[in-house]
Amino acid sequence: GVFVDGAGKIYITDFGGNNRIIRMDDMTGANWIAFGGYGTGKNQFTSPRGIYATSAGQIYVTDDLNNRLVRIDDMSGTNWTVLSGPPNSTDHFNGPAGIWVDKNGKIYIADYRAARIVRIDDMSGTKWTTLGVPGTGVNQFRVPLGVMVR
Repeated sequence: GVFVDGAGKIYITDFGGNNRIIRMDDMTGANWIAFGGYGTGKNQFTSPRGIYATSAGQIYVTDDLNNRLVRIDDMSGTNWTVLSGPPNSTDHFNGPAGIWVDKNGKIYIADYRAARIVRIDDMSGTKWTTLGVPGTGVNQFRVPLGVMVR
């Protein structure tokens, strides 16, 4: 995942072996900062995919193989907050990938193994709403990986 914030800072998910997120000032790599590492606990990711940074500086990361959404306040992991539901429940991710936060703070996630788009009001999971089921017809997806809302 790649996201560019309003100040032009570039955020990247380093999926796979490094299992971290990166922020840099520009395409020269100036002020490169990496955060995270492999695992299931605090300050750890297992295949981070999507990333979004708000104008207030909060960073949202979809953590694919941990089936969770993580929000931190900065690149040191301050206020690490996780959203994940009980496995096999309706309010549980199954391959969260792309992410977008709209101007009202609602969070949209492409949940690719579940073949759906999820919208929640906040990190508590309030008003968990889904669109999509596996397939090729109307309101059906195969592998949704990205989402963007205007």
